Amino acid sequence: MYDKLRALAAENRASYGISSELAKVKQETTKGLWTQVTSQLTESFTGGYEILEPVIRDALRSFLVKFKAPEFTKEYLYGCALHVAACGYCFR
Repeated sequence: MYDKLRALAAENRASYGISSELAKVKQETTKGLWTQVTSQLTESFTGGYEILEPVIRDALRSFLVKFKAPEFTKEYLYGCALHVAACGYCFR
């Protein structure tokens, strides 16, 4: 029984070395390098987003306040009506 356990442990150590080498080789293929690049970009974007998130939230809240205001709807519709009357191109 112990002989089998020792043999299995030795095979496991050898397998770990082979797996490690295979992982290194796969990292150097075009696909492996591309995966590393996209992973780094994702990590960088996530870090940047975490820094900018409060500013983004404030801007979105500001837009919502403006869009909800009755004046925005009136100005938007008035602007559209002026455009339609002046353009002559959009509604041919």
